[in-house]
Amino acid sequence: MKAVHGAIYTIKKSPQPEKLDVKMKNKIRIAYRDENGEEKEENYEGIKAWIIQHEYDHLEGILFTDHLSSLKKRLLRNKFNNISLGKFKATYRVILPK
Repeated sequence: MKAVHGAIYTIKKSPQPEKLDVKMKNKIRIAYRDENGEEKEENYEGIKAWIIQHEYDHLEGILFTDHLSSLKKRLLRNKFNNISLGKFKATYRVILPK
């Protein structure tokens, strides 16, 4: 199944929120065992597929930034470096570590 743009991640804990378009599959099939040990398979699409992939990434230790292009990663790295240096404008009170 081909990856599509459309899963939008928002970095909410940033003083400067960033919305990122991440490639994810629009349709997925998952196989698993239920609480009785019986094998099951299910198909999901759209937002349900994106949520399952997002949560599975958590289990596998994959960050949303792992899905980004190297250019976008470099741009974010600079943005986060500036935030860590206090070079940002926030619309709310921020206490920086000393």
